[in-house]
Amino acid sequence: MDEPPFWLDEYAWIRDFLGIGESEDRRALGILQALFDCKPCLLPSLRERFSGRVAIVIGTSESVLADLERLHELRHLWEGKAYLVAADTATPLLFSRGMVPDIVVTDLDGPVEALVEASGAGSYIFVHGHGDNIRSLREVLPLLGERVEPTTQVPMPQGHVHNFGGFTDGDRATYVSVALGARAVVLLGMCLRCGVSPLSAVGKAADGNWTERKKRKLMVAERMLRRLAEWRRDVQLIDAGSMPSGVEGLLVEDLEEALRRTLR
Repeated sequence: MDEPPFWLDEYAWIRDFLGIGESEDRRALGILQALFDCKPCLLPSLRERFSGRVAIVIGTSESVLADLERLHELRHLWEGKAYLVAADTATPLLFSRGMVPDIVVTDLDGPVEALVEASGAGSYIFVHGHGDNIRSLREVLPLLGERVEPTTQVPMPQGHVHNFGGFTDGDRATYVSVALGARAVVLLGMCLRCGVSPLSAVGKAADGNWTERKKRKLMVAERMLRRLAEWRRDVQLIDAGSMPSGVEGLLVEDLEEALRRTLR
């Protein structure tokens, strides 16, 4: 089972911290099960393709703009060796710099056109269902083609829906990378203590309530990454952004040094 052994307790903590209703999460899970239980699971082929490689996970803190410029400059080091995992709204930022994510991790609250573009470009899309995106599951999923794998935050799901752990798109992208067998994960644009980035609000109704809730979600993301680092000590989790994430347990390293060391 790919679900972290601590997830039942963490999910209870998240529900209390954010005031999430489990019944709506289970409703979203039911929708995903109805849509995907009759479809073949892509995990075996994805693990064959990505296991043992280095994942580069891109979030959307404000530091991501500088991080992507650096990543582009160092393309000769990682292209064809590492693979790119975009957290939802990082997807159009990658496209604007001529880079195509191999994987996109999303709960469908970002720019839909970027997800459709990613699907058309060959990206695999991990779509997360929860109580706040039930409408999007019904309306957006049919636009994304067949390279889609469903995820949930409900503990111990049955059928063709996965719980790899994680909560926000950024930390969940890291959990997905680990579940696919990455031997190292390099994090960019993941400064979780830098406040709410306007880049993460692209395509969303970002009012004052959204901003305050997003701050709390960033606290959850930091906790999720810390728990992952404690659990999977066999996987290198490298904080290589121009502005560190602040997560205890991650190796802080310059991006070029991290790429040269992990890809040699």
